[in-house]
Amino acid sequence: MRQKPTLILSDVQMPHLDGRGLVNRLRAVGYTMPVILMSAVFSKPDLPGVRYIAKPFDLDHLLQVLEQTLLDTQPTD
Repeated sequence: MRQKPTLILSDVQMPHLDGRGLVNRLRAVGYTMPVILMSAVFSKPDLPGVRYIAKPFDLDHLLQVLEQTLLDTQPTD
């Protein structure tokens, strides 16, 4: 059984597919999980469900963003 990831953490600049392309491909096949993109060259493309974190970042800040993103996406009863 294959499971979808709960959250994706990725760099914006990658060799074959940038962060925007990654998000667009995920959304095109119906994946709606939250995405956090990291970038040293900070420009925020307008992509729904995507959070951004500027590099260099403090590890504690990254953990806070991850935790808050997961809390924000949990279903409410």
